[in-house]
Amino acid sequence: MLNKSFSIFKIAFAIIPVSIMLGSCGNNNDLKMAENFGLQAAKLETANDKVSADIYDSCARRASWFADRKNMQEQLKVCDQLYRPNSERANTAGSVLVGYVRSVGELAAQDTAAFNEKYTAIANALKNLEVKTSTGTAKIDDNTINAGLQIANFLTNLSLRDFQRSNLKAAVICTDEYIQPYANGLASFFDENYVNDLLNSEIKKISEHYAFYGGRLNNVVNSSYKNSGEPEAFASLQDQQMELEQKERTEIDKVISKKKDGAAYVTTIRKTAEFHAKLKLIFNNNKQQLSPQQKSECGKYFAKETGSINAQTSAFLNQKINPSELAQVRKVTKEYISQASPLLAKFDEKPKKSTNK
Repeated sequence: MLNKSFSIFKIAFAIIPVSIMLGSCGNNNDLKMAENFGLQAAKLETANDKVSADIYDSCARRASWFADRKNMQEQLKVCDQLYRPNSERANTAGSVLVGYVRSVGELAAQDTAAFNEKYTAIANALKNLEVKTSTGTAKIDDNTINAGLQIANFLTNLSLRDFQRSNLKAAVICTDEYIQPYANGLASFFDENYVNDLLNSEIKKISEHYAFYGGRLNNVVNSSYKNSGEPEAFASLQDQQMELEQKERTEIDKVISKKKDGAAYVTTIRKTAEFHAKLKLIFNNNKQQLSPQQKSECGKYFAKETGSINAQTSAFLNQKINPSELAQVRKVTKEYISQASPLLAKFDEKPKKSTNK
């Protein structure tokens, strides 16, 4: 259920590898890997756009399979009133992670990090995101909402409080406790409520549609078999029956393709969270828990006070990445890209048009 929460996600995508690679030796292999990593982040953003948009599109497609025009129009109104705004809210939820990736990547390259989403808009989107499912109304849980808002705080501070590349190591350590529940919450949101509920409902409606017309045609075929003395007419009816069955399979296959896309997106989100957790361990001396001092220092990343974070003297907030850590980061980054690339490749494909009815 959505209670467990969706959305990137994209969070760990551009995050450290770019910073590490651009801030280290600067050899061609590092720059090439950084470039490839950035391309993956862009593809993840495309995946977020397509999957969140399909929350509304799936509802509209499902409505189109109603045989009765009045029922179809009523269902389309539900899609417009409920699913369209929630499709947009889901996109905003994913954009929090996209913004995290983009902003930290820009920070790594010493470009201006900017986060354009308004905090209040994010809060409203996360709190009001809900989807009608076969078992009721699904919403994002409070823990995921809080994690998303903390990430939004961090992004705002990136652009307003003069963060520098030397802060990146601590940033990964500090944000991981919010990135994990948020990314996994968004993954659960899409997996349980989009992939395994909305799209399943669409398949069910397609089957009902063709069962209705197929049943009527089947009666005609049986009647023709018993009463007709014209084998050509009977054969023609059989051909129509087979054509109808083929159309049903074709339409269901299109939705199954959407399910595969959604599943790939969900897996990418979870892989991203795993990747970020590995970075956190690398930068935190292989320790899961933060010390009391670290927790205190981390609060500076999320505080709403003004002023430069760099003006505050702190060995924790201004750590350089050592050669051993750099080697480990390169290894896990290469592994992550190899896992994410095939999952996201299908979002480059052009969607097939429906032959609806």
